[in-house]
Amino acid sequence: MTVLVTVERYIAVCWPFHVKTLLTIRNSIWWTAGVLVSSIIYNFPRFFENWNVKLGNHSVLESKSFYIHSSPIHVQYTHGWMKTTVHYIITFFILVVLNFLIWRKVSLQVRNEILPLSISKLKLKLAALNVDMPS
Repeated sequence: MTVLVTVERYIAVCWPFHVKTLLTIRNSIWWTAGVLVSSIIYNFPRFFENWNVKLGNHSVLESKSFYIHSSPIHVQYTHGWMKTTVHYIITFFILVVLNFLIWRKVSLQVRNEILPLSISKLKLKLAALNVDMPS
């Protein structure tokens, strides 16, 4: 969801004329549904990892691996590295790239607004000194 907020902010800043067509309630619902479905698909194997086992009069929660290969290396790879990649590396990379593009667009916009002002102030100072400046 954080990535979606960043994408919406990127569209609003970098493509201001397309905001009304791209950032609609309908598109937001579709994007949110996409995040919901992808998170359910990603976590689907975890729904079947725990079972209740009846031992006498007590019920005990037992964890079993849903994966085909239940070796410790495979479980470590699947739970550790894939989780790190999906949850942190990819998300962080998308956030960094989009925020950099937003920063670049804003800094270029500020530079384009400030530079003409400074040139016009310079022309006014030179005009006060009666010096002609070529255009």
